Amino acid sequence: MTKTLRHLRPSTARSTARGMTIIEVVVAITIILVIMSGVVWAFVELLQSHDKARARMDATANARAAMEVLSVEIKRARNTTGTLTVFQGTTTSSAGGGDRVNQDQDTATDEEALDGTDDDGDYAVAGSDLHAIIPASSVNYAERPVFFQQPDLDDRDIDEDLGAISSILEFDTFDAPGEPLNRRVRFYIGNDPNGEPNTLMREVTGVDPISSTTVATSGPICHNVVSFGALFWDHSVAKTPSANPWLQSWPPAAPLTSSPSTVYLTITVYAGTPYPFDELPANLQVETVNLTTVVNVEAVLADPTYVAQRLPVTPVP
Repeated sequence: MTKTLRHLRPSTARSTARGMTIIEVVVAITIILVIMSGVVWAFVELLQSHDKARARMDATANARAAMEVLSVEIKRARNTTGTLTVFQGTTTSSAGGGDRVNQDQDTATDEEALDGTDDDGDYAVAGSDLHAIIPASSVNYAERPVFFQQPDLDDRDIDEDLGAISSILEFDTFDAPGEPLNRRVRFYIGNDPNGEPNTLMREVTGVDPISSTTVATSGPICHNVVSFGALFWDHSVAKTPSANPWLQSWPPAAPLTSSPSTVYLTITVYAGTPYPFDELPANLQVETVNLTTVVNVEAVLADPTYVAQRLPVTPVP
């Protein structure tokens, strides 16, 4: 029996299995490393893109929240006849200190001041709409007839490459439920209660309705503020097309109303990573989010003096 089994077993069988050579192992490892490197690089890029998008979303949300607070307060500012201190505002601008981006593609960066004029003289080569013409049935109307074909904010890219901007707004407002009486609101760039710089602060003083004592509160409404700017519309100057009706400070020498009829606001918030804004290296571009708006002071719009002085809307041939 044993002999029979041994005879049936192939005597010439040889194993065809063999091991991998060193070169094959090296090639396989190299391919795996290349694939893994691509996967890791894509993952890192995805994380960085997520961080950048999240930073921009947070900065936009902060800027919008601050702009909403500013708009609500400015709308209900008082307009007290004969009281020039009821509304006070000052904007200071200087070259440099902006986002380090040459928006207008000229030879300078962050050279413009927030003043409603063309400081660097390059508006002639910039894009513009020079105020739209609105067609009517029998005659065309200009978007703003007095300033038709005149450079102005957002036309010919005036104030398009701004440097450092800092504004202070302080004004009386009408009473609001849950707030102190005879309120005075102040907005400025400073340190928050924890000492964090570059913070847009809101300070409110007024009379407590229960204790009849003066109370003051302050708190941040936006962090990582690169710039905060405001311009004030002087409707008496606006009657002259060649003049600039946007003022950097209020009140002017001879105001027709104690508060401006309109306030132009701009806020730029840092939206970069991974550095905190106060630790950002000087050679890096500043990633920012910028919001602008125009707010009307409702008490001025209802003032008979303003109604009598405002510009008529005249047709343009």
